Amino acid sequence: MANANGIQPTIQQNLNVQIASPAGSLALLGTGSSAVIGANAARRGIIFINPTTDRIITAVPANQTAVAGQGVVIYPGAQVSFIGDGRLINYNCGWNGCADGGSNVPLQILELL
Repeated sequence: MANANGIQPTIQQNLNVQIASPAGSLALLGTGSSAVIGANAARRGIIFINPTTDRIITAVPANQTAVAGQGVVIYPGAQVSFIGDGRLINYNCGWNGCADGGSNVPLQILELL
């Protein structure tokens, strides 16, 4: 629809929407496999942090069952990072995890969006 001057109205779109990143979350693990974070198509990378002083945590992609010591092993006080290239490699799958003992063992997660 044209205005009084016969000019079509236009808008300027900005598709670069800022996303708060990193997004942090916490999963409490036991010795059985459980989901620690779901899939996220916007995720470009992920960092797993084991804040404990005495528990080893294992993480695996969600299509696998987490078994202590088999997969991505995160030692006490350590962190493991998976950083994508933003084009072809993105770690956007869901993840499962477990601890080598105990219950309510914390796993901190940072999603790079």
